[in-house]
Amino acid sequence: MAIRILLVDDNNDVAVMLADLLGQHGFDVDIARDGLTALERLQIEPFDLIVSDVRMPRLDGIGLYRELVRRHSSYATRLILITGSYDAIPPQMRVPVIYKPFEFTDLARVIELKLLAAAV
Repeated sequence: MAIRILLVDDNNDVAVMLADLLGQHGFDVDIARDGLTALERLQIEPFDLIVSDVRMPRLDGIGLYRELVRRHSSYATRLILITGSYDAIPPQMRVPVIYKPFEFTDLARVIELKLLAAAV
């Protein structure tokens, strides 16, 4: 069974491109347009990983992380953040971050590491 990834990004072009690339590498990817929608999806169906942009309307990636810690602590450990701002992530957050611009191989490597850590 394919690894299920919830991709959270308000930029449709970026979301579709990343979903296509991840799908080509064997992942089953669903898209949520913001953190609130992601939380709703997590109530309905399980995902193995969450890959989220940081800056989004309604609920951003940092807010999503905080809600995951509060509501779904197991998902908080399966989150990867993507941002273009080096000062967007509070230093106390222990979440893998990929900084834009990035190569797809960077994302694939972090996903692989997250999956390996989850299997231990």
